[in-house]
Amino acid sequence: MTIALNAFSRAQFDVSDVIRRAQGDLVGAFGLDPSECPYRIITSHSYWHLRDYGGEDQSPSLLIIAAPIKKPYIWDLTLSTSSIRFCLRQGLHVQLLEWVSASSHAGNYGIDEYVLAISEAVAT
Repeated sequence: MTIALNAFSRAQFDVSDVIRRAQGDLVGAFGLDPSECPYRIITSHSYWHLRDYGGEDQSPSLLIIAAPIKKPYIWDLTLSTSSIRFCLRQGLHVQLLEWVSASSHAGNYGIDEYVLAISEAVAT
């Protein structure tokens, strides 16, 4: 019985995910996809990337640490709703710590690994 319930729950999740992705594709078809600023990856690890959006080298730096469960474009959705673009206009040198999805790397990372990643990003 438990196996059947788990399989049913998984099937519900899979169907919901297909529907959610289709909704996102439909929104994108109308040109409402996220519109991210150009950036470059300045350093990375197996489970994170450090994005550099630029700015003046002598300007104050701002490190944005995205939530591990969110995509980094949440900080840069559109021209009018972009925290990153706002900070760049204020003269800040913006960098963002992006977490690589857990399904794309091996290992079970915990708080120690996340703290180390943040420390390395700050040092960079």
